[in-house]
Amino acid sequence: MMRFACFVLPLLVLLGAAAVHAEKNNEKTVSSMSENGTNAIPPEKQIIVDALGLARSMRAEDHAELLARLTSPDFLAELDDETAYSGRPERLRLRRIMDELTRNPLAGARQVLVALTTSRVFMAEDARIDLLIAASSVIKPPPPEVVRFWDAHWQPDDGFSNLTVAAVVKNGDEAAVALLEKKMANPDFDMEEKLHWLHGPLLSHRLDLPLLQSCERMLLTGLPADLEVKLVETLFDYRPREWYLPSIPYNPPLLETAGEAVLLQVQKIGVMARERFALDARLEARVKMTLEQVQKLLEAR
Repeated sequence: MMRFACFVLPLLVLLGAAAVHAEKNNEKTVSSMSENGTNAIPPEKQIIVDALGLARSMRAEDHAELLARLTSPDFLAELDDETAYSGRPERLRLRRIMDELTRNPLAGARQVLVALTTSRVFMAEDARIDLLIAASSVIKPPPPEVVRFWDAHWQPDDGFSNLTVAAVVKNGDEAAVALLEKKMANPDFDMEEKLHWLHGPLLSHRLDLPLLQSCERMLLTGLPADLEVKLVETLFDYRPREWYLPSIPYNPPLLETAGEAVLLQVQKIGVMARERFALDARLEARVKMTLEQVQKLLEAR
């Protein structure tokens, strides 16, 4: 069940994007009708149009107004009814608002997301928590309340962990990777679940410098022995047929796109891994090949 939950996420994102596209087209049609004077925007459409305008706004007072609405039970019930919550979170109209908030770089928009992590009203529905976890990846640096929110929704068998680890790794801030290290060292999470973290979000971000530095620390001091080689495997190898469902693999970033600091960090970890751990023939070859590639890239710069 955990394997399915982890690797079905990319598919859900695609489905959610299709739903958002359909909703946008519908709103454009309604807006056009209104401009032509043929019909006014019905109230059930006006609520989302207004909220999206607040989410896109450059004005702090609009962000404060949006927060007041998103923490109002009446507004949330009008935005998405009980029937909507019986479906997938990405089909909620709230998804559109959260997406716009993540695109808005202003501090006021970020503060809306921060405040929602402590709102009992907003978090009364698991689907809203799902959307908030995904959106929280853009909060940099994450304040203590966001880190506590991640921690609270990254517990064994809680149904949120696969989303939270993805958000934390994508965030990549010092406080985020510190939480990752804590969870990787936690024996309450089983090996299979941790392998999903490694072969999913960590592999996709394995050339992010803060994450690489975190991986070095884990390999030196903070990782259970049975996971050390698995982490090296994640950083230097790629086995899609073995690790993923056939239709939903994760892809590693290309080493050629890495900056000098990242290349030096990969080199440092690779040398350490060959010295400290008993690597099988395949992994030894992969680490050696990567180190040779890194050296060539460094010499070419």
